[in-house]
Amino acid sequence: MWTDLSSRIDTAKSTLGLTRVGNKSYKELWWWNEEVQTTIKEKKALYKLWFKSKNSDNKTNYKKSKRIATTVARAKSMAYDDIRTLPMSKPCATITEQEIITCLKHMKNNKAMGPDDIQIESLKVLGDDGINLLTNLYN
Repeated sequence: MWTDLSSRIDTAKSTLGLTRVGNKSYKELWWWNEEVQTTIKEKKALYKLWFKSKNSDNKTNYKKSKRIATTVARAKSMAYDDIRTLPMSKPCATITEQEIITCLKHMKNNKAMGPDDIQIESLKVLGDDGINLLTNLYN
């Protein structure tokens, strides 16, 4: 049992990556890649240069780098597309409606949205039909 769980955790880590909390200079999200990292570092360096000098040429270079920074959105979109093409499997036990209700009650309001861009408040006001929908979705 533990070996199976350990292998699933390792698979999840290798597929999704890790996020480290508290160190702003290190970002490794499941969709974050080297191209994004390089683009963001260049943009930050150009901003610092412009902020120190207040030169109009540096400001122009910084604004161009902001346009190039769409690499982040492109990488995130490609990562989500990759996840949508993964085969679905059901290795876990089924989740009951009561478990979903309990989880929703324990979730705090006014928190940042996750990668699904759904607010907790939206899930809480779904009612019985929403609970049925979530139960079918998770099982």
